[in-house]
Amino acid sequence: MKKIYAVWCKVNLIKKPDWLDEYRKKYKNLYPHHVTLKQPCFIDESELKDIRSIVSGVLDKINFQNHKIKLVFEKVIADKEDKSIMLMAENNSILMDLQYKIRTALRDYNDYCKPETEEYENNFKPHLTITGDVDDIFDEAVKDVGKNTKCVGEIKEIILSCVKEDTPMEAKNPKNLTIYKL
Repeated sequence: MKKIYAVWCKVNLIKKPDWLDEYRKKYKNLYPHHVTLKQPCFIDESELKDIRSIVSGVLDKINFQNHKIKLVFEKVIADKEDKSIMLMAENNSILMDLQYKIRTALRDYNDYCKPETEEYENNFKPHLTITGDVDDIFDEAVKDVGKNTKCVGEIKEIILSCVKEDTPMEAKNPKNLTIYKL
């Protein structure tokens, strides 16, 4: 049976602007705060065990100081082509190295759901997407971004999700998640 897998970091925001939660609701971003390390790809369900082992192997070789990665997000990027608005992370060598190791280790599992996302993975720019589907109201969503955009977050978990379809409900279902603590 075909499934979709992805590897991402759950980001717990420990500091965020007052407007952010309402903004995400208004613009229908229903996914948890996250940074994607491995873009969604199709796999046969039988390959999941190998992928779990690969991710575990990569994480076992990295010593995460204090069992977390701290990130600061502040710069706003409004991508008119993708119709998305993002808060870009400041440079973080630990996260960059982690993404590279995950991407490289999983190179044999690259049947991308959207082929264009391979470029996102190869040219990794960690960010939080703060909008959902804003095709018709992109300009309004850009205007509604608050003045203060600084967010401070911590990553304490890496998530391997394996779902039937790429939806917020599937992505939040614990049965579809393998959680790795840092």
